[in-house]
Amino acid sequence: MKKPEINILTYHSISEGDGPTCISPRVFREQLDILEACGYKAVSLLELNGWFERKGETSSRLVALTFDDGYADFATEAFPALRARGWSATVFLPVAKIGGVNDWDSLHLGASLLPLMTWDAAADLGRQGIELGSHAMNHARLTRLPYRMAREEIAGSKRSIESITGCRVTSFAAPYGSTTRKLREEIKNSYRLAVGTRLAQAQPDSDPYDLPRIEMFYFQNPRHWRDYLEGRSKIYFNFRKALRALRNISITNWLERTKDR
Repeated sequence: MKKPEINILTYHSISEGDGPTCISPRVFREQLDILEACGYKAVSLLELNGWFERKGETSSRLVALTFDDGYADFATEAFPALRARGWSATVFLPVAKIGGVNDWDSLHLGASLLPLMTWDAAADLGRQGIELGSHAMNHARLTRLPYRMAREEIAGSKRSIESITGCRVTSFAAPYGSTTRKLREEIKNSYRLAVGTRLAQAQPDSDPYDLPRIEMFYFQNPRHWRDYLEGRSKIYFNFRKALRALRNISITNWLERTKDR
């Protein structure tokens, strides 16, 4: 028997900005329209926790929406579209960067620097039903930090978000999806669920502290997105999975070569 599966979707900025972390507001709304037309309801990661506890048993077709980095355009572009449908989502906040811009590493050289939401905006979203999760403190790759610093990035970010916004924080997304088994034990000490960057559907027996997600930048073509949701063709999805795996291997190899320089 085929195991039940669920889609956890990954977004970043809902804007006309450059690069793979940006999806235009028009495309985003179109993706939501197709979700709704296919009979899905979008929830936060926290709301999905029960699905894992019940081993995949549910009476409705759910997807979880997650937004990394806490971009300011979530409040102006994504949230109104979600609120109109009565849907929720999880926004992962890089604590030390809130109120600034996405300047965390050289990957943004040549791309648009985009504003992140303020703490007031984050707190307001939390009061309106959006789940606030942690994206660590400084958007640093945790596996490149001394262990003591990585542990504080994980636990300290949760304390800060809860203290500033008054919202309970139970979900975590490691920057770049970069963790180890030991770091996932630290995440487990502070959170109920955590997501990674592996491209796949989540299953009831998936590691709850490294859940796979679906990168929505790959589904800007409405035909590909509808075909995926309706299960008509896996060719495009499997092609993207293969490319993503090769990309991750290349990044891992590069990090290994440079870690001692």
